Amino acid sequence: MNEEEVIEKLEKKLSEARALGLTVIPKLNFSATHDLWLGEYARMLSTSIYYRVAKDLIEETYEMFDHPAYIHLGMDEESAGMQKNYEMITVRGEDL
Repeated sequence: MNEEEVIEKLEKKLSEARALGLTVIPKLNFSATHDLWLGEYARMLSTSIYYRVAKDLIEETYEMFDHPAYIHLGMDEESAGMQKNYEMITVRGEDL
């Protein structure tokens, strides 16, 4: 499936959900615990490149989902305790 087909499918699903009276809230999980979907950027946590990519993804999501009132950004699972069995533990602290 190419990008155009994916977008078309997403738009159709959004229309179907909204026709049922559902409010669609997109989720992009930026938690260091669930960021494998970010590919190489997952290992660039808290860098200017990482935050630029995150900003671009949030803006694209905002547009794709037709300016939703909310976007779930995840990060609620980001603690050392949640990652105790991981090979690599990454937890942001303070203002990061």
